[in-house]
Amino acid sequence: MWGVLRLDASAYEEIEADTGAIPQAFAVVIATSVLIGLGYGSLTGLFLGISVSLTLWLVGAALVWGVATLANDAVQFPRLMRCLGFADAWFALLIGSGLPWIGPLFGLAAVAGAFTSAVLATRAVTRNTTGHAIGICTAALGGPLLILLLVSACAQ
Repeated sequence: MWGVLRLDASAYEEIEADTGAIPQAFAVVIATSVLIGLGYGSLTGLFLGISVSLTLWLVGAALVWGVATLANDAVQFPRLMRCLGFADAWFALLIGSGLPWIGPLFGLAAVAGAFTSAVLATRAVTRNTTGHAIGICTAALGGPLLILLLVSACAQ
């Protein structure tokens, strides 16, 4: 987990190779969504955060997989899902998005960290260059991450 937060590329390679890491990735997504829900300060926000986080994890992995497949990369979906689950840890920064004045900075940091982490995860799974992974993630996640940033900025 610390390797992911340090944006250490070798951490993603280890996650990609660990076939038993799906439950751990699931736990990261759940823990992150709990923190997001706590940031909104309500039980409804907590449950909504969990359901939205799980859906976004699956949809995000499917989008990246689809774009990578269109780019002729042989990508195994479970490997990508594991790595992107850990990459979601950056969204825990959204716990501070409701703070006055500085809340939007938490949203910006969360999206920037998650995107960078997704690029490293995609690079590890596709075994391609960083530039290629940036292209895949931009095409697949650019729109959804922009929407998330706008929603988190408006949520305060």
